[in-house]
Amino acid sequence: MKEFRTNTIKYTTSLTLSLIGSEAFKLGTSIFIYKFTGNLWLVTILYLLVQLPSILVYIFSSKIVKKFKNDKLILLFSDIVSFVLLIPTLITFFLTQNNKILSVVLIVFNTLLGFIHAFRFIYLKNVVYYISQNNKQMKIINISNSFATSFGFFLSTIFSFFLFKNLDFYWLVIMNMATYLISGILYYSLKTSATAANFEIVANKNEHVIVKKNKLKSWIFILSGSFLIGIFLYPKTSGLSQLFSSVENYSIDTWGFYLSIIFTSFSLLGVILSFVLNNKIKHQKSFFMILVVLILFLNFVWLFFKNTNEKSYFVSYVVSTTIQQFLFSLFIPIFYSLSYELFDKNNFHKQNGISIVFRTVITSIITLLFTQITIKFGYFYTYLFYAIVILIACLGIFYSMFNFKDAKFKKYYNTSVIATEYIETAKKGLWKSEKKVIDYLIKENLEIKNILDIGCGAGRTTFALAKLFPNAKIKAIDISEELLKNLQNTDNITFELINILEYNTQEKFDFILFSFNGLTNILPQKDVIKFFIKIKELLRDEKSRFVFTIHDIFSSQEYKDFWINKMKIYSLPTLSSKKILSHKHHGIKTKNRFYTHEDMLKIFDEFAFKLHHYFKRDNDLEEDWVNKISMPCVFYDISKI
Repeated sequence: MKEFRTNTIKYTTSLTLSLIGSEAFKLGTSIFIYKFTGNLWLVTILYLLVQLPSILVYIFSSKIVKKFKNDKLILLFSDIVSFVLLIPTLITFFLTQNNKILSVVLIVFNTLLGFIHAFRFIYLKNVVYYISQNNKQMKIINISNSFATSFGFFLSTIFSFFLFKNLDFYWLVIMNMATYLISGILYYSLKTSATAANFEIVANKNEHVIVKKNKLKSWIFILSGSFLIGIFLYPKTSGLSQLFSSVENYSIDTWGFYLSIIFTSFSLLGVILSFVLNNKIKHQKSFFMILVVLILFLNFVWLFFKNTNEKSYFVSYVVSTTIQQFLFSLFIPIFYSLSYELFDKNNFHKQNGISIVFRTVITSIITLLFTQITIKFGYFYTYLFYAIVILIACLGIFYSMFNFKDAKFKKYYNTSVIATEYIETAKKGLWKSEKKVIDYLIKENLEIKNILDIGCGAGRTTFALAKLFPNAKIKAIDISEELLKNLQNTDNITFELINILEYNTQEKFDFILFSFNGLTNILPQKDVIKFFIKIKELLRDEKSRFVFTIHDIFSSQEYKDFWINKMKIYSLPTLSSKKILSHKHHGIKTKNRFYTHEDMLKIFDEFAFKLHHYFKRDNDLEEDWVNKISMPCVFYDISKI
């Protein structure tokens, strides 16, 4: 842990230093060019050329990191090369005072530095795998990365403002050279692990359990988020000069720096808040979605100030953009953490390269359009187009993260007819088969102090468990607000409205029950895998038990014929989507996932569970109400190994 802290400090410090120099140089260059030439196209070309050559690096990023494997050496080398490239720039300032020549020289060397920075960027991403050992550390590094970026931007703006106002421009070049040298040495001093960590949220080694993520949604998320990152920089880069072309009483060589300081200050505050909230946000994805929605709507606020006086026009722009930059700094570390979890290390650099190339090409084209719109129609219409582009990116993220199937599933259990059925059934208590499996646990004299009742519904199983285990604390969870609304917590029972897949707690349980074929309602392959990982985390130890049921797909000859001969179930992968079927209950369409006994054994083997008891429900012994509401099912009693 001490080594990780040291690495984090070095990583953050070196990134901050390199950004102080490079961003001060870039910002100073853009203001230098606009001040002495008044040409918006030159400023736009500067920011385009800084990005475009790096496309080649990003296209081959996965091959580059495989070819050159010494991350620390590459980071040191890239900073030394950057230092060397700045020497001719420095010399030029002593050879000529021609501002046009100096502008061209600055554009050329900023472009070359952008190419080198691309190499550094992919290795800054890659080294995370060797200085972090788990997802928690990875998230800390990503927050530190965002902090370094924001702090670097903040200090670079202040330094560039001071140097630009009080000293000759070449002092910016000298400062940039110094920061490159120091950051390169710090990168090289990092203590790295010999093997890369795996941050992918679901990993499976057993080929029998096939997990197929929704690749389309993963890519929509990555590309939309990456695009949002690229386009969101516009107000702080080429958009800054374009804003000042539309106002008369505010000078860019003064107010340009002021705005940059304001934007970066609030970005820094956002990152600090992100660090404070890191371990306090229980539902990270929900928080992330809220940020996306806020960014989306706030983006249109400034448009309502079009017809106000120049002061209101300018101040409202500064305020709305500042708030957006604050929210964006909360967005960034969560986005990067989620992107690490979506892909393993082998595929991460591939997606990273593709997403950055996509971002660079699309944002470059759009930036050119922005400049043309500003020149022809004014900055207000450019911002309107910018807001629409942000809207599209946010909608892409929202679509990729929103689970429409889960929403339909929750809607099913919140309908009045289904809720009424569950409430009536709750009064009747446990099935005889449920009592049978619980009797096994009682006879084994297992110490059961904490119980988790998943899919508790209207409390049918919860209250029965409270009677059987009067000294136990019971946590009962369900996704239906309609079913839970009339239930009251007691001294030993706590009800909570939450999906088991989103249930995060430090508690451990001696007994977990998922009754009434609840498992079969979990449809996506990745969610089934996530569920069993979650159960293993929640069980206290090897003596703790998990009891659940699934549909008995061979309960009649008709079912056997359907599954074996028509569906050829034994030739399908364990978690094949063909095992998901839809049906209607009370006229409402719903879906279930079906399993064979062999499927369950493969899953138990994959996730290291031990099977204690397995039996089919004896429908002849059950009361009529049980057979009426539930098709034949199979009971499983397992523990972790």
